[in-house]
Amino acid sequence: MGASGIISDDTWVSDSQNFSEAVLGGPLMVKTLNGNGVRFLGMNLGCYNEDANVKYRFLPQKLLHERLKHFHIL
Repeated sequence: MGASGIISDDTWVSDSQNFSEAVLGGPLMVKTLNGNGVRFLGMNLGCYNEDANVKYRFLPQKLLHERLKHFHIL
């Protein structure tokens, strides 16, 4: 499922509020500037309500990579 929104630090705010916890653990990806591909930003970790908006916290790719290496998964 694709969605648009705003990314700030490690928080993603979707333009649509029709998501549930089903997105947790999944990838956070953005379209490339030329629109021909996607770029992996990180993994969705949790969601919370703030100011009548649902916001999603994510683990950025660099930190995800560090943790996978730490636990010898990579």
